[in-house]
Order: sequence, then structure tokens, then C-alpha cells
Amino acid sequence: MWRSGQKNPERQNKPLECLNRLSQLLDDYGLSENDLLQAAVELIPFTFPHPNEACARIQLSGKEFKTKGYKETSGKLSTKLILNNKTERSIEVFYPENLCQLEKGITPEESAKLLETFAKSLAKGLEQRQNEEELKKNRELLSKTQDLAQIGIWEYDLVSDHVTWTDQVYRIFGLNPQEFGATYQAFLDHVHPDDRKKVNKAYSDSVEEGKDMYEVEHRVVRKNTGEVLFTHGKCFHERGQTGKIVRSIGLVQDVTKSTKTKEKLRKSEYRLRSTLNNMKEGCQIISFDWRYLFVNDEVATHARKTKSELLGKTMMEVYPGIEKTAMFKVLQQCMEERTTHYFENEFTYPDGSYGWFDLTIQPSPEGIMVFSVDITERKQAEKELQKLYDDIFLILKSSPTALALTRVSDGKFITINDTYTTIMGYHPHEVVGHTVSDLNIYVNDNERDQLMKILQDEGRVWNYELDTRHKNGTVRNLLVSMEPIIYNGEKTLISTFVDITEKKKMYEDLKKAKEKAEESDRLKSAFLANMSHEIRTPMNGILGFTNLLREPGISGEEKDRYTEIIEKSGERMLDTVNDIVEISKIEAGILSVEKKQINVNDCVNDLVQFFSQEAKNKGLELSIDHLLPENSAIIITDQSKLESILSNLIKNAIKYTFEGSIKVGCHIQEEYIEFYVKDTGVGIPGDRQEVVFNRFEQADISDTSAFEGSGLGLAISRSLVDMLNGSIWLDSKVDKGSTFYFTIPVHREAQPSTTGNTSEVVNNENQAYDEKPPNKLKILIAEDDQVSFNYLSTLLKRIDCEIIRAINGTEAVQYYRDNPDIDLILMDVKMPEMDGYKATRKIREIDEEVPVIAQTAYAITGDGKRALEAGCDDYIPKPIKKHVLMQKINKLVKTG
Repeated sequence: MWRSGQKNPERQNKPLECLNRLSQLLDDYGLSENDLLQAAVELIPFTFPHPNEACARIQLSGKEFKTKGYKETSGKLSTKLILNNKTERSIEVFYPENLCQLEKGITPEESAKLLETFAKSLAKGLEQRQNEEELKKNRELLSKTQDLAQIGIWEYDLVSDHVTWTDQVYRIFGLNPQEFGATYQAFLDHVHPDDRKKVNKAYSDSVEEGKDMYEVEHRVVRKNTGEVLFTHGKCFHERGQTGKIVRSIGLVQDVTKSTKTKEKLRKSEYRLRSTLNNMKEGCQIISFDWRYLFVNDEVATHARKTKSELLGKTMMEVYPGIEKTAMFKVLQQCMEERTTHYFENEFTYPDGSYGWFDLTIQPSPEGIMVFSVDITERKQAEKELQKLYDDIFLILKSSPTALALTRVSDGKFITINDTYTTIMGYHPHEVVGHTVSDLNIYVNDNERDQLMKILQDEGRVWNYELDTRHKNGTVRNLLVSMEPIIYNGEKTLISTFVDITEKKKMYEDLKKAKEKAEESDRLKSAFLANMSHEIRTPMNGILGFTNLLREPGISGEEKDRYTEIIEKSGERMLDTVNDIVEISKIEAGILSVEKKQINVNDCVNDLVQFFSQEAKNKGLELSIDHLLPENSAIIITDQSKLESILSNLIKNAIKYTFEGSIKVGCHIQEEYIEFYVKDTGVGIPGDRQEVVFNRFEQADISDTSAFEGSGLGLAISRSLVDMLNGSIWLDSKVDKGSTFYFTIPVHREAQPSTTGNTSEVVNNENQAYDEKPPNKLKILIAEDDQVSFNYLSTLLKRIDCEIIRAINGTEAVQYYRDNPDIDLILMDVKMPEMDGYKATRKIREIDEEVPVIAQTAYAITGDGKRALEAGCDDYIPKPIKKHVLMQKINKLVKTG
């Protein structure tokens, strides 16, 4: 315990502890200025005898910082807080006045000195804090300034050969600090190779010659990207005690953009000046003090002066008194108001001649820019034209081209010629003094505004297509041309009209025809793509499984399966070829109608029986729905075409039906027989029902079609129905099924058959025929194709025969002449040197009895008929079927 009258050592240490604590706070840069002041004001009471009874506040720049439990009392100490030699308010301490009187300890004077010491320490700390923050801000500002200006700072110590760069220099050079050797040579290595010598010389010369600074522009090559930058550098030297340069400090700035911009501007300025000089318009730039800053060659021509007589001089010096002219007033108005003006000016030359110029005056940064066009010849022509207009207008009155004159001011007709009356139906007294709006001539109300706009923009209207209304209300299509003229001293429009109504209709018809042709080409292209698919797909099966048959070790079951696939693929390809040949014959117009007496019911029965197995294989029921009465079933028509129509419709129904049934029937409708094929298949959309009968078009002709086949069946059927003078149509619903109908006329008068006995054979094509000729035969095969000959030879191996081959018609005739004991001739109708028709005729001159069977591919209509007319006994179509060939051989050999 301390006694009264002695100073308490604990109280003596309190102020020192507070100042130490304040010093620690000042050194802690994590505190803000406000935090620092708040901590300081809490420490102040501890400098007094009874800290719990004292409180304080700091007033600084309008802010107050108070101790907790702050309360003003009668006892008060205060001192000034001076920052940077300027009073910043004060520090105040409040305490009960009687405490210092009752206690013998630190006196108020001592407390005041401690407070003053505290204030000085606090002020010093605040000044330090402000200085540090200011320095930090300046550094950040400097770094940002370098980044914005793309300026880097470098330092080179010549004594240690050490180079120091700021971050911006590294960014300019495209380097990381670890990639730079920090030597002068390392710096040079990153300068563009073409500039290194220049940079090194600039620096070396400045050092050797003792210059204080130098500047140089050079390029740098960025290490990682190879990008070339343009830089501008400036260097300052520092000298040592001996006066020798020991350190260099420099600035480097990326000026790539500005360098490229300057180059672009230079080129742009060059191109602009070149363009202006080569313009056919005069161009001059006049400054605000009326001096010629620029004139092109055309201005010199207009002024009849050289450029040197104009450039740098004022307009008043070149043309005394010009400021009194109307043109100068327009120039002055543009100069003052900064607006564009258009002006026609008549200029009188010193020799008394004159010229007219069309002037466009517009403001420019230097003053004004004036464009001039010499219209002297035009003005002279206008005067001459005015006279010509008067002279020729009487001629135009009777011109075959419609003509009208209208005033520009009010749009009223001045006159029209006779042809205008013919085209539009109005007489002159109904038109003159009226406008087109009065007469309601324009079909579209906005046409007049459009014509006026074109006239304003282009100076005239030329062949503008306009829909006009005739007096009787019909619409006429006209080509309108308009030209402004001066007529009787007034601005007038002379308008001509050409009636193109009929031509336009013709053009629309041609356009539709063109679109139809283009659509036809598109469909044909799709058709050809489909044909390619339909030929290549079965051919792939034929060739592929033929190769598989050659592989060793395949079983008999596999051989049968492969053979069946090859046969089906061949039949599919044959169907496609037959369709192509059939439609080709129809397109060529060489298919003829050959009528004979047939039984309609028998045809329908035979076809249903023929296709029944194919339908059964798909799980479909194919049946006859209705037939004709027997006494009405015999008619005269082309049996092959009727069967072809029905076959196409039945095949089509089987192809597009996946479950359900197909029904075939016919009945009498007055003078026609109506046939129908009804299925429960996929149906045809309504928008495709009109086109499915078109050639080269299907209900689905896309590449994604899931159905095989040429897609020509319906087109062929319609053509055949047309040839038989009937009609064909359909009724279909999607997912419900389709019914195809067609009619043929009923003819019952007897006509001789022109098809020989082929139909009898064809009707029995599916019947097996294994009977062999009774005797060994000697057969001549006239066939130039090796594969076809091999095939026939193989077919004939099953009978006892001797085969002789001829590869052309000439050999066939000669071989028969040398071998008159030949029993049968198989004659191909298409061979080199001499075809089969001619060869048969030659053989018939030798022997009229020997049987001859023609082999024909039915390439064109009438092959079979031509063969019979040439002397053949029969004909057989390719590809030849074994049982049909044997049937014909047996028939002819037995007959013979």
C-alpha cells in the first residue's frame, strides 16, 4: 500500500503503459483510421488517477470519438490535436474536479502534460498512417496508369549488368519474370531481329557521347505467340561520382495500335486524296477564313486556273467582289449554320462566257466542302429541248405509245394523246384538269408516292410496272416512264405508258410452265435414284449369293436357300426392267392396241389365282368380289393391256397391305365395264391422291420409302387405261385402305386375233412341262451373247440334241445352208452384221418348213409381230423360262 503524500508508482506507470499500447496500435496497419482513434480515446482515461471516473472524446474533422460511458463534468482538460502543422480540433478529458484535490497524486498540471504527450504521439501516428496510405495509393495509381497507358519502366545497372522491369514491361514483351535473364543482352534477344542493331546503337551512342537521354522506336517479338508489337522507348542516364554513366532508367510504351492506326490513316488519307483528285466532280475545301485548303483537278478545270493560283489564297483574292454574289451568301449561310445546301449557280468568266454549275455545299471540320458539277451543256440542252418539245409534241399526240403531260405543282393533266385514250378508256375532256386521284386510276393508293420518291431520288422513272384501273374497271398492267421537263415555263412531267397486260399474262403462263418443268425434272431425278436402288438392290442379292454358292462346304439346304434368294432377286429386277421398258414405250408413243375377243371373267380368275400364293405368303386373303354374268363376259379389247392394268393394281394392293384382305371385282356400267381392286392397306393421304397416277411421281417418293418397286405401276396403268379409252380413279383413307377403279368400253363385235398362239403359252407359264422330244434333235442357236448361249445350252442338255452355234445372222444362214438336216433354229433377233429378222427371211428362201423360234427382249412394241412376219413360227421373250422353251420346242417339233 502506498501512503498519502507519496506518489503511487502504479499511477506513474499507467500513462507509460497507455502510450506503449498506443504505439502498438499505431504499428498495427490492419486498423483503419477510425478504429485507431476509437482505441486511442478508450486509452486516455488510464492516464488519470481514477480512470473509472474519467472519460474523454476526440474531435477530428467534424467527427467525434467518445469513451464508453461518456459524460461531461465540471473538471475538464483539453489539448490541440495537430496533424501536418494544422490544428484538427482537440482531445478533451472530463473528470470530477474534487478527485485531484482529495487525492495526493498526479496533479491536474501533470495530467495535462501527459495528455499533451499523448496527443503528440497520436498525431505522429496518424500522420504516419496518412503518409503510408498516400504512398500506397500513389503506387497503385502509378501501376494503373502504366497499365492504362501500356507504359512499362525499366532500370539497367551498367556496373552489375542487371536489368529490372516492372510488370507492364513483362506484359509488353509477353514474358514471365522467370523467362527473362535480367541482362542487357537478354533484353536485346527479345527485340525484333531487324531492329536490334538500331536499338543497341541508340543506347551505346548515348552512353559513349554522354547524352542525358535518348528516344527510339522499335519492334519486339513476343516469345510465346510470335506476335510483333511496335514500341516507343525513352531512356534517362544517371552518373556516378566520376561523372560516368552508371545507371539507366527508361520507359517503354506499346504503340502498336496507334502505329497501325496512323498507317491506316495515312493510307486512307492517300486514297481519299487520290479519289478526290480523280473525281469527275469538282471538290474544294475552304477554311473559316475563306482560304482554299484543297482543290482537285476538276475544280481547276471549272475555274480555268491552276491549283497554285488557288491554294492558300482567299476567295476574295481570287475573285474580287465575290462576297456580293448570291452564291457567296449561300456559302456563308452554310459556314455559319453548319447545314448542307444545294445551289445552281451561273458563273461569268472574264472573257464574257458563262457556265452553269450544280453546287453541293456541306460543313466540314476545316470550314466547308463544296462539290461542283459542270451543267453548262445541260442548261444549253434544256433551252434547246424546250424548243424541241414544242415542235415534237404534235407528233407525239398521234404516237403509238400512250403519252400524258402533268403539272408538277398540282399534279393535274395538261394533255393526253389518242393512245392514252385507247389504253385507259378516257377521252381528253374527262382527263385534262384532273389528277390521277380524281380519276381513281391507281389500283394501289401508295403507287403515286412511290413514283414521286423514285423521281426525286433518281431524277426520272424508267419502266416502272404499274397496275392501273381502266375506265370500265378492269385492271391493266402498264410500264410507266416519267421525265421532268420545262413546258411553257412550268415544271412538267412527261409520262409514257406501254400496255403489257397480255405480255405479263404470257409471262405468268411461261413461269408456271417453267415451274412445272422444274418439278418434272425433280421428280425424274427422284425416279432415277429410285430406279438405281431397285436395280442395284436385287443385283446385290444375285451377285452376293452367287458368290456364296461357290464357297466349299455349303450344305444342300443352304444351296436351295441361296438359289431361292437369287431367283427372287432376279424376278424383282425383271419386274423393274419391265416397268421401265413399258413406261418408255408409253413415253415414246410406240405402244399400239391389239384387240381380240376375250372372256373378262377368265382374266380376273386367272390373275387372282396367279397372285393368291403371294398374298397368302403375307397373310392376306385375296378373293374375287364380283364378276360379270356369263352372257356379258365376252368382249373385244386388248387382253395384255387389261391384264397389265389389273396386275399392277393387285401387286400394288399386296405391297401396301399388311393385314386384312384384298378384293377384286367388276360389273357393267352402261357402255363400260367397271373394275375395282379394294384393299385394307395403309391408304393414301388426300393431298397425294391427285398425283399418284403421274409419271415419275409416287405417294411417297422420298429416300426413306420402306416399299420396294419402281413406283411406275399406277402411271403405267393410267396410260394403258387411256389407250383403251377408259378412266381410272381411287377412293382412299389413311390407315383404312384404298379402292382403285377403272373402266374400259364394252365392244362385242368379233375381230381377228393378231397375237398368234403366245397367249396360250403365257397363260400356262406356271405349269410344269417335262415332256421330251421323241427323237434326237439337231438345233442351231443363233446368239451373239456368250452368257445367253451358255444358258440355252444348259437348258437343252436335258434333251437328246446336237447344238450348233452362230454368233451373227450371216453365220446362221451359212450354217443352215451347210447343214440342211437341222431340226430347229433358236434365232436371236438382235445380232451384229445381220439381225435375226433378215436371217430368218434368208433361211426361208432355202427352206420354208424348218421350225424357227425367235428370241426377243420386247425392247420395242411389235417385236413378236415382226418375228412372225419375218417367217418365224413362234417367239419367246427373254429371260427365257425352261418350261416355256420346252413347251414350244415340243409343239413345233411334233407339228413339224
